[in-house]
Amino acid sequence: TGVSAGTSTITGTTSDGKTSTCTVSVQNLANVNKLVNGNFDTNTTATQTPTGWNEWGSVSNAQTSTASPHSGNYKGIQWGTTPFEVAVSQTLTGIANGNYTMKAWVRSSGGQLWATMYAKGYGGSDLNYSIASSIPNWTQIQINNIKVTNNTCEVGFYQSGLANTFIDYDDVEFFLS
Repeated sequence: TGVSAGTSTITGTTSDGKTSTCTVSVQNLANVNKLVNGNFDTNTTATQTPTGWNEWGSVSNAQTSTASPHSGNYKGIQWGTTPFEVAVSQTLTGIANGNYTMKAWVRSSGGQLWATMYAKGYGGSDLNYSIASSIPNWTQIQINNIKVTNNTCEVGFYQSGLANTFIDYDDVEFFLS
């Protein structure tokens, strides 16, 4: 008990006076973002395939953009001039079981059939935060209490959009809380 993050030496003594010493490295994994490229700035040009992210569906409708990101140089965006369906996600494997939080800064045109930030495949029911209403200014949203029980979680953004609808997302985080 009483060991904080960093390197610590632990010494144990038996009842007959023998001692043993061990040096351990302790890491605090709480509040460390598990996502790759959550700010979409790893790539140095706008791209259809941002590092760390997977796409499904009408993939030409999902990309990064320099048009008014929340921070940095790029944001993720889903949009189209015709109806579309697309998801952008990351599947995290080998993560510690525990209680996680997902946060992101988002904007939305509203009017979609379905638009959501989600977490699924973690050992519980799918969790969704709807962003299908108009959100004209960057707003931080979050999903709390993602209780990972199988060392895996898929997180992302899904949209079933009508023509000329969009969602923007940036500074996405997923961390042990």
